Amino acid sequence: MLKNNYKYRFTILAAFICFFSISLIYPQNKQNKITDRLSEKISLLEDNKTELVWIYFTDKGESLKKYFEKPSLAVSPKSLARRAKYYKAKPLIDETDIPVNEDYIKQLIKLGIKIKHKTKWFNAVSAFVKKGTFNKIPELKFVKSIDLVAKFKVNREIEKPKEINSLPPSLLKN
Repeated sequence: MLKNNYKYRFTILAAFICFFSISLIYPQNKQNKITDRLSEKISLLEDNKTELVWIYFTDKGESLKKYFEKPSLAVSPKSLARRAKYYKAKPLIDETDIPVNEDYIKQLIKLGIKIKHKTKWFNAVSAFVKKGTFNKIPELKFVKSIDLVAKFKVNREIEKPKEINSLPPSLLKN
C-alpha cells in the first residue's frame, strides 16, 4: 500500500513539473485575445487595408473613484435627478455609466488606430486597424479582446406593384 502511494505522489509531482516547465517554455499566446473569426479575416486582408473591429478593455482604468465621488462627471444632472427619484440606494451610477478610459484610447491612437466609436456600456471602442497593427494590440495589458464588427446586409428591394389588370373589375370601371 505504501509503495502504491509513493508511485501516485511521484506521478502527480512529475506531471506538475512537466506542466510548469511547458508553461515557462511556451508562454500564453497573446493572440488568444483575437477571436478566430477576426484571425481568419486578418489572414485574408491585404497589407495596406484596414478592418473595422471592436477592441474591448479589461477595466475602466484608475479614474473610477473620481466618477463615484462626483457622478455629474459621468451622467447629466437631469439623469441624476431622475435616478435619485427612483433609486433609493446609492450610488446613483455604476461602472457602465463611466466613460471609456481616455489613456487607453490615446495608446491605441499612437499605434495608428483610427477610433470610430466609443461605448461606455461595453467598455470598448470600434476602430479601423491596419493589418500590420493587429499583432501589437494584444500586447497591451488593458485590452481584453478584439473582435470583428458584424456587418449585416439589408435587402432594400421594393416590391413591384401589382399590374392594374389584376385588380377586381369593379375597381377598373370609372
